[in-house]
Amino acid sequence: MEKIEPVPDFEWIFSDSDLCSLRAEDEGVLSDFDESLMERWHKSLSKNVLRFRPPGSHAWKNLGSQYGFYVMLNPGRMMNRRTPKIFQTTKDPLDPNEFNFNKIKSDEVLMTLVYRKAEKATILVNLSPFVISSSLLVPSLPKLLPQVLNEEAIDAALTVLHLSRAPNLRIAYNSMCAYASVNHLHFHMFYDDMPSYLGNVVLKRLTNDCYVLEEYPAPAFVFISEGTQIQSTVQYIMVLVRWLLENDIAHNVFITRGSNPNGSDELVGRCYVWARESYFGSKEGARFFPAVLELAGRIIVYEESVFQSITEEEIAARLAEVVSPIFGRIRDHIASVFEKLQVSSQR
Repeated sequence: MEKIEPVPDFEWIFSDSDLCSLRAEDEGVLSDFDESLMERWHKSLSKNVLRFRPPGSHAWKNLGSQYGFYVMLNPGRMMNRRTPKIFQTTKDPLDPNEFNFNKIKSDEVLMTLVYRKAEKATILVNLSPFVISSSLLVPSLPKLLPQVLNEEAIDAALTVLHLSRAPNLRIAYNSMCAYASVNHLHFHMFYDDMPSYLGNVVLKRLTNDCYVLEEYPAPAFVFISEGTQIQSTVQYIMVLVRWLLENDIAHNVFITRGSNPNGSDELVGRCYVWARESYFGSKEGARFFPAVLELAGRIIVYEESVFQSITEEEIAARLAEVVSPIFGRIRDHIASVFEKLQVSSQR
């Protein structure tokens, strides 16, 4: 068997001047960060670090739907991925004796992000990738934090979005009870070969600080990050996340660049937050699992029969089933939370 040579340790040292703003005409020009990350990802692939080679873009099937749903057959991920952990709450304590990302091999590390001489996050290759470029973003890796969003984590995710000049970079998060598989704080990240419906869909303003996506099977709360000043966006997102955690409501987060709902030609960061029903284990006969990628329109299935027969109507109905009831219950309350926040900030 060929010996696997580790990918050398690599630090990506950056400053505020490295953060990128994009306009539509800038598409196709990658940043040094993008190029370095992809170079190191492909090096990991060539050195057999991954458990299997992910399907290429040809494996996606466009359903031709109004919501931009794409379906992929990826049996290798089901057969080779680590067995997902089942959680009881959105804040289950972390057990250091169970698997966590401090136990990985050194050759799984793609790069460490360093800001002002401090480690901000680590990017790992995803050993069970769903697409080419599939990686894991682990904020403050040595701290061994549970899979519970905090300000540092959201800041790291939005920072990575702005280190990139690729409009197709997606960053995604599953909370506990929302298909997280490991209780160690992390996001998925990947470069998407398909256009995202969520990048340009019309949003409705809920309050000054929060939008909603309602013309979609899985309605969501949405936050906009304009320019490279991300701290205020982090604070707004955390207002919602803290409320969801306090009420033990499972949630998924999807971050992408997209059009500015205010009408400018700048591509802004769009952060979608779905409050959803909790998942406590395998559902008999499930044809797909509505985790964050599925909510964002990327449906991964593991059986040929499902791949051939699944429809837009089936997907839309399942997404609505897990999200719409909870969104309907909390929408107005979340609006009042942000309105009170706005009033208090004006005093």
